[in-house]
Amino acid sequence: MKNRNLHAMLPVIALVLLAIYGGGCTGTWRPPTVQPETPATQSSPTLAECLRSDRLGRRVYERRDLTGRKDATPSAYARCYRHDRIQEGILAERSFLPLDRYLVSTSAQPSEAARPRLSFGRLMTIYFEVTDPLATMPLELESNQPIRSSTSIRYFDYLGRPSMLGTVTREAEIEGYEDVESPAGSFANCLRVRVDLKVTFPWTMVADLKHFVWLSPQVGEVRRVQNMTGWFLIFWFGSTQEYRLTEYTKPPVADPVDPAQADLAPKWKRGLVVFDRGYPSVRIGGMVIDLAPPADGP
Repeated sequence: MKNRNLHAMLPVIALVLLAIYGGGCTGTWRPPTVQPETPATQSSPTLAECLRSDRLGRRVYERRDLTGRKDATPSAYARCYRHDRIQEGILAERSFLPLDRYLVSTSAQPSEAARPRLSFGRLMTIYFEVTDPLATMPLELESNQPIRSSTSIRYFDYLGRPSMLGTVTREAEIEGYEDVESPAGSFANCLRVRVDLKVTFPWTMVADLKHFVWLSPQVGEVRRVQNMTGWFLIFWFGSTQEYRLTEYTKPPVADPVDPAQADLAPKWKRGLVVFDRGYPSVRIGGMVIDLAPPADGP
């Protein structure tokens, strides 16, 4: 009887294993280990120097899938930095009001009829707001000394109504220095930073976003590998993309803040995320992040 039950379960087990293997759930991508250095010489840039070059301006990256659809044609992915906002992907060139105008979160909200709406067709959309503004790369980072911080995060539905309250935990660490080759050129001795974001909404969703970011003191971020895995109810999702710099445009004169005066470690306050692929290979297609004033947040 036990053997018959086992044989009956074998096709189910095989399908589960195939789904896990095909979805890339067998492991999280990570680059080879590098030897950390103490940035004591001019050739070893500090985090502050790299972030200063990374603030403001427009960058275009070549995006490749590293899991699932490896044979897919690379696509262009733009990222635009302003002193108060980050916009990227399919949302990089759109015009937006401050995100709190779309959300029902404060007593100063306009009436239901007057509140603006955003439409993204059939694309899955997520609005969020964190209680304490959070910097993805705090300036206090040191080699092999991770910094961990948590705060509450509120999820809003597509109509901007508050839905769920959860937690987001960030762990960031400087991992060392590496040379990077990209379509935009060769960049020596780039600072490699790991940033892990874990978002948890009890009984509903857990998402792990692991980022490996290479920062050049000349132009800022020149390479990124972004791995996202998690569960929505009982459904697993996951994918990994690589971004390599193809072009960089300096900030326009119209931006009122000089890059030298911009907040080097901007803190996320509110966000809008649009996904351009569904389960199981969910992929971020674009984001808008409203940044908190420099004095706010940890």
